Amino acid sequence: MRAQHEGVPFTSARSAGIVAAIIAASLTTSLTVPPILPRMLAHFAGVPGVTLLVPLVVSLPLMISTVAAPITGILSDRFGRRPIVLGASALSAILGILPYWLDSLMAILVARALMGLTTGALLACTSALIGDFFAGPRRRGVLGAKYAALGIAHIVTFIVIGHLAATNWRNAFWIFLWGLVAAALVAAFIPRQTEFRARHDAPSAIVPWRKLAAVFLGVYLGHATFDVVLSGVPFLLEQRGFGGTRAASYFSAVAATGMLIGASSYPFLGRRISGPVLWCVTFGFASVGYATLASATSRPGIVLGTLIATMGCGLVSPNSLHMLFDAVPLHARGRVSGVHTVFFFLGLATGPLVGIGGAKLLGSSSRLYTCLSAALLAILTVYAVLARRAANQSGRNSCTKKRSPSARFSAKTS
Repeated sequence: MRAQHEGVPFTSARSAGIVAAIIAASLTTSLTVPPILPRMLAHFAGVPGVTLLVPLVVSLPLMISTVAAPITGILSDRFGRRPIVLGASALSAILGILPYWLDSLMAILVARALMGLTTGALLACTSALIGDFFAGPRRRGVLGAKYAALGIAHIVTFIVIGHLAATNWRNAFWIFLWGLVAAALVAAFIPRQTEFRARHDAPSAIVPWRKLAAVFLGVYLGHATFDVVLSGVPFLLEQRGFGGTRAASYFSAVAATGMLIGASSYPFLGRRISGPVLWCVTFGFASVGYATLASATSRPGIVLGTLIATMGCGLVSPNSLHMLFDAVPLHARGRVSGVHTVFFFLGLATGPLVGIGGAKLLGSSSRLYTCLSAALLAILTVYAVLARRAANQSGRNSCTKKRSPSARFSAKTS
């Protein structure tokens, strides 16, 4: 089998190396340390404002990433992605392990903030590399593999950190040495910038941002939907009499499993269902899952609702990126991947506000999920109309110019 580098073939061995390097660099962004926060709170108990500062160890890199991703995406379009991914992978290892030796909480936060720069760069550029090197079904497969791997990494990370930090919370930061593995694979398998430029000598591309609006909105809504489950189900468990930290952790793992199943199924579904229609599948699953959660009175019912809702959410990132890469040329993919990352984080930031605040406003989590289920049906209807228009346009254009379903869908939203 041969991989596609925008029409330039690679051997299957080199293709496998490229996939391994991209996924390894992507996994660096999934490394996080929430399990050690209670011990950090105890260790820095004498620091003023510690209850506000310690959670920033986890959230600050995410906030910085939101700003860094679009900037590094633009830079990667201009100067190439390999040097950015290589440098960011190596720096993530250095900055990630640095808190092991730091005694000051503020110094740790500075290191974590700088870590956010590398995370933003890797989020934007690894996705863009997939768009650069692969096309069609192969791209769908690699995107699905990337997000499935991220789902597995989230689960494995918590287990590994639990063992590393059993005797000393600082040991958890050794996990960031993974960045050196990623850097080595990138150096070995991702083509150099000169090769990239020689094969893709193209002028600056103008991105039709308005035409991509429905895709970016879907990214925001899809990830907000996921985080409403992640943040809201613990309160639903409390109301059903199944509460507790252990139960909340268990259902968080169920939500991550649903995302993993959804992402893993994308290569199969993407070959049979167009990108626009997959949005309807996403919001349909989420709506059914929310309705199941609203009516669930037992643990199995809540597990089922959580799985159904998050399986739909697992399709969001691979499907949206495939559509975006189909709709824009090579030298715009860094930019759109960076903006994709911004909407990804905005969705994750909105989810807890809706999941927690909405339940308090409406008086119960059941009412919240009932209302949101109806709202998702309305969103599904809108995307169904857009998908129908895209299909009609496809029929009209088939005799003139072939265009991807993703590009047609984006064009109809302008």
